[in-house]
Amino acid sequence: MRQLVSYCETNGLPLVIGSDTNAHHTMWGSTNINSRGAQLLDYSAQVDLHPINRGHRATFVVSNKKEVLDVTFVSSHLLDRIKAWWVDDNESCSDHRYIRTSLSLGPPDPIIYRDRKRTRWDLYKSVLKGLTELDPARACPMSSTEEIEASASRVSNFIHKSYNVACPEKVLKSRRKRVPWWSRELTSLRKEARRLYRVARFGGEEAWAEYKAARNYYSYEMRRRKTASWRRFCESVEEAPVAARLSRILRNDGTIKLGSLDKGDGVYTRTLSETYELLLDQSFPRDPQRVPWELDHSKVDDESINLMITSSKISNIINSFGPLKAAGKDGIFPALLQHRLAELIPYLVPLMRGCLTFGYTPLKWRESRVVFLPKPGKESYERASAWKPICLTSFLLKTLEKLVDGWVRTPDLVDRLQRHSQYAYMKGVSTEAALHQIVSLVEGALDSGEYCIAVMLDVKGAFNEVRSDTIIRSLRRFGVNEVCVRYIEHMLRTRTTWVTDSTYEIGRVVGRGCPQGGVLSPLLWDLVVSEILEKLHHRFPQLYSQGFADDLTTVGRGIDLGTVGSHVQRAVNLVSDWCKEVSLSVNDKLALVLFTKKYKFIAPVIKLDGIPIPYQKQVRYLGVLLDHKLNWGPLCRARALKGMRALAQCRRAIGKTWGLSPKITNWIYKSIIRPAMEYGSLLWAPATKVKSHMAQLQRVQRCAMLVDIRVQQVALRTYHRLAHHGQWKKWAGGDRTRALKHNKFVEIMASDIDEFQMPCEKLVNPPAERNFETSICSVKDWEDGSVPINASDVNCFTDGSRMGECSGAAYYFTYNNLAQEAVRCSIPLGWAPTVFQAEIMGIIRASETLTDNTHNYSTVDFFIDSQGAIKALTSPWPVSSLTAEAIEMLNHIGETKKVTLHWIPSHHGFEGNEVAELLAKEGTLTGYLGPQPSIPLSRSTVISSIVNWARLQHTKSWESKGCLTSKDFLSAPSSGLSSKLLTLNRKNLRSVTQTLTGHCTLNGHLRTMGLVDEAMCLCGRGPETVFHFLGSCDKYCALRSELFGRHELPPEQIVTMSLPDLIQFIIRSGRFVGQVRSVNRESHDLAQ
Repeated sequence: MRQLVSYCETNGLPLVIGSDTNAHHTMWGSTNINSRGAQLLDYSAQVDLHPINRGHRATFVVSNKKEVLDVTFVSSHLLDRIKAWWVDDNESCSDHRYIRTSLSLGPPDPIIYRDRKRTRWDLYKSVLKGLTELDPARACPMSSTEEIEASASRVSNFIHKSYNVACPEKVLKSRRKRVPWWSRELTSLRKEARRLYRVARFGGEEAWAEYKAARNYYSYEMRRRKTASWRRFCESVEEAPVAARLSRILRNDGTIKLGSLDKGDGVYTRTLSETYELLLDQSFPRDPQRVPWELDHSKVDDESINLMITSSKISNIINSFGPLKAAGKDGIFPALLQHRLAELIPYLVPLMRGCLTFGYTPLKWRESRVVFLPKPGKESYERASAWKPICLTSFLLKTLEKLVDGWVRTPDLVDRLQRHSQYAYMKGVSTEAALHQIVSLVEGALDSGEYCIAVMLDVKGAFNEVRSDTIIRSLRRFGVNEVCVRYIEHMLRTRTTWVTDSTYEIGRVVGRGCPQGGVLSPLLWDLVVSEILEKLHHRFPQLYSQGFADDLTTVGRGIDLGTVGSHVQRAVNLVSDWCKEVSLSVNDKLALVLFTKKYKFIAPVIKLDGIPIPYQKQVRYLGVLLDHKLNWGPLCRARALKGMRALAQCRRAIGKTWGLSPKITNWIYKSIIRPAMEYGSLLWAPATKVKSHMAQLQRVQRCAMLVDIRVQQVALRTYHRLAHHGQWKKWAGGDRTRALKHNKFVEIMASDIDEFQMPCEKLVNPPAERNFETSICSVKDWEDGSVPINASDVNCFTDGSRMGECSGAAYYFTYNNLAQEAVRCSIPLGWAPTVFQAEIMGIIRASETLTDNTHNYSTVDFFIDSQGAIKALTSPWPVSSLTAEAIEMLNHIGETKKVTLHWIPSHHGFEGNEVAELLAKEGTLTGYLGPQPSIPLSRSTVISSIVNWARLQHTKSWESKGCLTSKDFLSAPSSGLSSKLLTLNRKNLRSVTQTLTGHCTLNGHLRTMGLVDEAMCLCGRGPETVFHFLGSCDKYCALRSELFGRHELPPEQIVTMSLPDLIQFIIRSGRFVGQVRSVNRESHDLAQ
């Protein structure tokens, strides 16, 4: 098999392997993992092989056993062509079942589409402007629901007509996977290079020179475009939250496709439409208790509507959407609203005010498009539960929902929700905060020798099955404005959802629940579930109860197990009664765990609706596996398995497009695999001190590196130090300590970092209104003199600077129409502030001076050379407390003066800016008088201190025992060497790593491993070590003389050898070619 795979890789041939492996691994659906399965997975990670088994149906069946033993592997050439893989139910007259695979080999049907990224926006803007200017119904208030429908249709038609002109339809005839960096220019360059090659074959030196120049330019352009495309791809993934990165990568995994699903009784769906019906039944169940609802669209006059819906709020919300986010069923994506938004605002303001006035949602806004996305890391995608529904609603509806949400989500309402331990969909709380509470309780009970019973209840189909009248009752219980309540009720009761395909549509009227992916949905569920949380807190103060979305958790602790069990039972009964009252139910996946270190006890029976709940040794809560002794061993094993599965999925999704060079694999590992595995690491940080737990996680590191280099397992520990800057304990126990501190272990680590003991900035909500304007003109406008610099009464130039270990700020005033001298001020800030903080401090101090100024002036122009500072001052999102202070100061001045913030380019000879810059640098050289830090530390400063601490821990780890050969070459960890190594191809990297670590096929190392009897080199001059091979082996004297000018090299010259020289020597020596275990005596004698 190795020879076959190697032959196909060398010749670029597609390969399909159907194998009876007798290897167990959950990666291809087995129930467990054996040594053969682990070895086979390691091997497939090294070569271009991908398992395409889908699901968990047994391929080997006998009377007393069934298991998945048959694995189908394909090379990356065929991944896109695999349409289906299944186990046939027909009798095979064998203990192995038939395995069927469907490949697509013919050309697909053409697809008509519009390429949104190639829209001609200038044409779109002009067409939209022409349509709106000719419309006589602009900015007319709504007087009936019919007018609302007409206005909504008018806006939609204007947008679609303009878009259809600016982005015409295209026909995609061939659906070959498009190489993202290829372009027409590259095609032309390649054709030209090939043409010149044909000419050069029969031409002279000039023709060859012309051909080489064309070929080199083509290669350069291809590398440049590929690098730029890869950078854009990485940025698009890294800008997503950690939890969403793997899902984004899985979009490119051709093996995970929606097909036949298990209905739960062993019967599978046969068609795609049947599959969609199954998923719709599960995600959007019909309401058998639905009663007719009387529509009420009477006009309501409420002043809050005009305050809730303003043009500035609509503009801020629409501009906050990602331009190319997936559209709803109306086909309008955010960029269509953001371009020429000023032309649409006169329609949107009265339209949305009319929706609230009449409690009405336009028909086009009620329709949503549902897509089913695979949940990452699942063992099988043949179950409906492995697919998550996302409702794509109209962005016009999302805008209105955000406006209503901002009005309803008052500080009092949020405080009331958080007072009852609701941790979902709230600013300032997170899953780690919720986990911290539970784990702290359990740790306290275990340390005190108490019993701790935790019951985790999952409300079944919470978002999908909650009744609309329950939501409306919760809104009224919290005193929400009746205008908002009436609109929300109409939106929930009249919505429809659609599954669309190229050939058909499946629609369904949704009678209950709230849309997953809707803006208001999280808040609506929080209001519903707060009722039971409030009851639990009020009736059982001796228990701790908290909620996170649809997960309800109750924890009881004490020295008497029977008493604790009694309290927990009463709490479970209360939750069950409440679920029945609101027509919900508790999921069968509920978990009950008794945390204790004692061995002899009688666990109390806890029942749900009369059925005993079985105790479990471990439970998964918010993505973290908690075992009954809290020793984190099961969690480490589960994380290792999940990491290996995610790594294989990323290899399939990325490798076929970008290849699997060491640099790309390192990015996959650092940006996707490692962050996902580190989730919740603050809870299980002590596990980094347990070798058996870390051995499980290091297996994922080993597998990731085997993708990079095919070396022996013992060599990978050192490579890990070179390429990844530290062991797992450093990542789990070091890099993640920047988040919530959990236990004594983390506190001890934090005590070594001085910055943890200092005040830090907090994020706060800025004022909603801004009493100042901003202007960011281009550098060209400034150079042309288009920006007036002396148009106001007061010109204020501010700047911030950092030199060495100190920061400074400054401001410089000039007065145009006032008889007053210019004001200069240099402000020392000490060691702590960043450049951004210094910029903001300059603005604050300048504003304070203007506030105290008694001169009569009416206009003020600030000139700031930091666009980041200006954008932060106008951001609608939470900002640092320092930025919020600057906004308040500017607003105070803006109440009586006209204030404008201008961006001014630095180092362009503008006198005021140059003076402010010199004053700021003067501030960095002036000692700060007073306690430091002068202002609260920024988050970036704290993170930088944590990184420095982690580097120190890495150095200490490097200085521990082991890896002697590596330490001869490297006196300390080297990030520069790591970067250079990652630029090598896999073959060269393998050879260099083997040499640097000494873990290679030299006899000295093979003797240490017990694989050969003698460590002597065949030249007879001593043991065959790395230094002997590089410096004194007789076989390579001629090569050393040619490369280095000496027959032998002393150790001190070997350790300073450059990386290119080392690679050249290793490759030309041929010592590691084929990974032979000994040098053939005959070839050695011949070389002598």
